[in-house]
This record gives sequence, structure tokens and C-alpha cells, in this order.
Amino acid sequence: MKSVKDQSHKAQPKTIKTYVTVSAIFNPDGKLTPEYIRWRDGRIFRIEKIIGVENYTKDSIINMDVMYTCSILGKVCHLYFENWSKWFVEEKVAA
Repeated sequence: MKSVKDQSHKAQPKTIKTYVTVSAIFNPDGKLTPEYIRWRDGRIFRIEKIIGVENYTKDSIINMDVMYTCSILGKVCHLYFENWSKWFVEEKVAA
């Protein structure tokens, strides 16, 4: 009798931090609003909608990031503003 391969052991994509260029504006009320993301190959993606904004601390209290939940090309993604200096997204890559 032949055994059936267990499909649940397929390699899941891993997530890496990918730094991106972001065009953003400061509104008169001081709110920072990202508008476009430029990918490393030069493609530019318009952020269609900001769904949510929250403070995000991954490693320590000192390392404060802001996480923007965005809609880009109809898909939900997270855009992070790290220590108020650099932007990154979590990119899925083959494991």
C-alpha cells in the first residue's frame, strides 16, 4: 500500500525586513501619512488606503516603531516606520 504524502509539511515562506523608500506628508495636525512605496527594483506603489495606525514595539521599549496597516493593489500589508528614521515592509520569501 502506498502512503500519501503529508501536505502540511510544505515549506512556509519566511518573512524578512525589507527597507523601502516612502513618499509621505505631514498634515497640518502633525499626522504623518505615507502615500507611495518605492520597491528596490524601482517600481512605485500607491497606498490606496491607510486602514490603521498603531505604535509597535518588537524588541524593546526604546525601539519604538509605528505600524501602518495599508491597502496596496487591493491587498492588506504592513508598513513600519522604524525609530522615526527608516521605513520597512515584511517581505515573504521562500524558506
